Amino acid sequence: MKSGDLQGVFTPLVTPFDERLKVDEQRLRGHVRWLMGRVDGLVCTSDVGEFVQLTETERIEVWKMVIEEADGKVPVIVGSGSSSTKVSKELTQKAAELGADAALVVDPYFYRSSGKERYEHFQALDSLDVPLINHNVCRYTGAEREWWTTEGIAALENVIGILDATGDMAYTAALNEKVEDATIIAGKDEVAAMALAQGCKAAVLPTANFIPDLWSGIYRAIVSNDLNSALSLQMRIQKICRISHTCPHHVAKAALWMMGRDMGRPAPPALPGDNFLHEDWEELRHQLAGLGLLTAKDIRMTIGDDSWNSTVASIPHTPDTVDLRMLIGEAYSGPSAHEAAHVDLLIGADDGPVGRAYEASLVNDKEGRVKEVMVTPHCMVVPTVTPRTAKQKRHMELASAGVIQAVEEAVEDGFLPPAMLDRVHLIANVFVHPAAANERRIRVNNYKAMRNAIRRAVEGRPHAEELVWLKDSVRHPTRYTP
Repeated sequence: MKSGDLQGVFTPLVTPFDERLKVDEQRLRGHVRWLMGRVDGLVCTSDVGEFVQLTETERIEVWKMVIEEADGKVPVIVGSGSSSTKVSKELTQKAAELGADAALVVDPYFYRSSGKERYEHFQALDSLDVPLINHNVCRYTGAEREWWTTEGIAALENVIGILDATGDMAYTAALNEKVEDATIIAGKDEVAAMALAQGCKAAVLPTANFIPDLWSGIYRAIVSNDLNSALSLQMRIQKICRISHTCPHHVAKAALWMMGRDMGRPAPPALPGDNFLHEDWEELRHQLAGLGLLTAKDIRMTIGDDSWNSTVASIPHTPDTVDLRMLIGEAYSGPSAHEAAHVDLLIGADDGPVGRAYEASLVNDKEGRVKEVMVTPHCMVVPTVTPRTAKQKRHMELASAGVIQAVEEAVEDGFLPPAMLDRVHLIANVFVHPAAANERRIRVNNYKAMRNAIRRAVEGRPHAEELVWLKDSVRHPTRYTP
């Protein structure tokens, strides 16, 4: 592989694990087949491929599987980097023997290397006569990233590319200005379109695991000098890119699961709800639905003998039938502790316990705490903390506006079918912190929390499988009390 061959969109493959945390060969090969024709190349055992969770033997086995499955139809780049120069050389030589088109070598990690140490690390690898790509991902390595060090690495005889995952556009600009002998590759999803427009010839992007067609569209638009289309597409996926940055391998596996392409879970110590927040999981699902990437599923909703059919953007836990007699949903949404929203939700039939509680609350509310904010469907907001001041009352109005927006969206999305709206009541217990200040965030967070609570209620989530996975890590989102 030569520097000029590094063009287009490359996917840094996730590594699927089975329940014993062994590499799942069948899923890995299936993922490669699904991506073939959608992207211009494959990268395996990178940071997104959780290479640090693999033994050297397992890394080599993954290389063999991917190279064999790709069968020369697209280039395969393998991650052979290590914190040790000796081990990096051994693995890189093995990659060449197996037929890899190039080796992706991450900057030395754990020990914070100086520019000189980083340069001499690649100088030692350069003696192997193997095409090399320097993976500059300083958020993980802590390595120095002065452009002059990278410029020197790029000038080494066998270095054909610099994968710049810094997201620092000024640094990327310096590389595009200074480096003549190697291809600069965009490696940060949030700024990929801009980096390509600035001069990068290729992109290696974690979200290309599940939105490869969109990235290929962005790349084609850039090549065609259609910058407006490229930036428009980038903005369509910007939230997904931002969420992905928190924990790229975890987010990619979650997205693929939602899309019906189960790649297993990330290896420990990655936990649900930590770097990849629960509310970000829900937002990722919402964004995938907006892109039309989730399976449309017909579900049947019932109240006694009455039933309604609806079509929703589903995930594997979406049920076939939903009994609307009484549903419970809960969701939290940040950021910011003071503006964070927490919604406890009841959805139920007009002649059931929820409907009776709804009517009784309106009759017996002596302090004026509850407020009916919608009548189709009937929707009541109950504040967790009673607003006392004019400012707090305004904040409850903003939270209520977010709740209304979420209900209206749920009707449009099919989670509350229009034909049954006169038969259901919603009671939303809404938390607004007395010290809240950011008014836009109050409304947006309550919209998201209510939107997610409705979906979780209708789908009966958290599902039993989720609870088993969450049992060792679930905790209060803003407080830890053992």
